[in-house]
Amino acid sequence: MAGRKLIQTKDGSSSVYDAYWNASFHSIHGAITESNQVYIISGLQQLQFNGPSLQIFEFGFGTGLNAFLSLAYSQELSIPIEYTVIDSCILEMDLVYQLDYPKQSNLRKYADSFYRMHQVSWGKPSQIDTNFTLHKIQLDWNLFEPEFEQHFDLIYFDAFGPEVQPELWNYDSLLKTHKILKLGGLLCTYCAKGSVKRLLKQIGFKVESLNGPPGKREITRAVKL
Repeated sequence: MAGRKLIQTKDGSSSVYDAYWNASFHSIHGAITESNQVYIISGLQQLQFNGPSLQIFEFGFGTGLNAFLSLAYSQELSIPIEYTVIDSCILEMDLVYQLDYPKQSNLRKYADSFYRMHQVSWGKPSQIDTNFTLHKIQLDWNLFEPEFEQHFDLIYFDAFGPEVQPELWNYDSLLKTHKILKLGGLLCTYCAKGSVKRLLKQIGFKVESLNGPPGKREITRAVKL
């Protein structure tokens, strides 16, 4: 998509700015810092692994950072993860190769896996690394009909914010996440808007407000009751 460009965030890691939406893929205060706090620390690290694998669903593949950090976690702890992600706009490979995540000292050994995540075909599961399978679905979220009822342990809801794409944060949209989560499953998002949290409660989630990363006071974690 035209109008995308690489930007640097304040923790030294890169992100992408999308001129069409007038929004960046991550916080300007730190891409890796934000993803790690919102999705890995507040979500993935809270799960109890009882085998045979953890099931993660992400809305918004973007740069692949959340998937990449999840892959690193799976490799370091030898925990199998089956990762499903949906997105309708694929990031151009010339921008992918400019992203500096695989150059970070603690992630460098997984560089090949990062590029493989972007290179594998959409529409079918692909084995990316020993403990990590990725299934990329190219589809508009509004057209997505949940067929994974009570399947996932964890959802990363990483769409552009309500002020940019309000239709992704309404009742019907958030209800889809509830349908595909297992009982006790977690939904994590950087969004802490009061109207979104009220909808999550109305749908049937227990909502928790957690401390956010730099530049953001709070983030949201919701538990399916």
